[in-house]
Amino acid sequence: MRGIRLCLIFVLFFMIMGVLSAQATVLIPKDFRDLTKEADLVFIGIVTDITCEWSDASQRDIYTYVTFSNLEIVAGEHNEDQIVVRLSGGEIDNIKVEYAGVPEFEIGERDLIFLKGNFTELCPIVGWIQGRFHVEFDQSARTEVILTNDFKPVGEISDNRIVTTRDPAQRVMGTPGTPDTAAAHVMAVQGPETKMTLNSFVGAVKSLRNHLKSKGEILGYSPTVNPRATTIPEDTLNPSSKPGEQKEEVTGYSEVPQPVKVLSIEKNED
Repeated sequence: MRGIRLCLIFVLFFMIMGVLSAQATVLIPKDFRDLTKEADLVFIGIVTDITCEWSDASQRDIYTYVTFSNLEIVAGEHNEDQIVVRLSGGEIDNIKVEYAGVPEFEIGERDLIFLKGNFTELCPIVGWIQGRFHVEFDQSARTEVILTNDFKPVGEISDNRIVTTRDPAQRVMGTPGTPDTAAAHVMAVQGPETKMTLNSFVGAVKSLRNHLKSKGEILGYSPTVNPRATTIPEDTLNPSSKPGEQKEEVTGYSEVPQPVKVLSIEKNED
């Protein structure tokens, strides 16, 4: 008998603050100060495991658990060798759930993450893709450099803008954390020719973090963490601040987005 393959694909798009194209959802821009201030924890780590599980017995959503090892803590406190980050979306068997703006990870890559609200937020990365950076060794510079989520080399931090290098291929999209405007285009075109080293970027994070802490602007919000996760201790120099004091502040999407769901079913009949 001839096998019959049945494929059913449903794609659902929902409006978010009335701004949604068929391709992507608009993120609230985050500059360097926003990323540094809002993060519970800033770390560098290597992705060593990626696991997808159903969110609950009703199978309404899928969670992806990304394990980072060989950690280097840039800001905040973490006393374990690994950390598990939970992201909404993922793929189990023939069912895939995607959220526009949630970064995707691969085993073996090394990343710098601005983490906030792990196991409580839909995407526990400040600014979603804006708070995820790749770390790579640059042969010409003979050192590690920092790249944005879409692999644009960071050239410098200017007026809290994360500016990409002057590579012609990077000129069209503007700079991370700023609206896609003509001004953003100019900033990209006028960006530096040299790449910012990882050490320089980390130093900038630590310097700004300490400055914000000295002014009492780091509240040290520490979310309730799923027992499966690694806890994130508070990071604060302001004892009077109460954890969760600004938890309602919007730090990613302006509203909780609905996923783009793709359901594919394959069936053979005799």
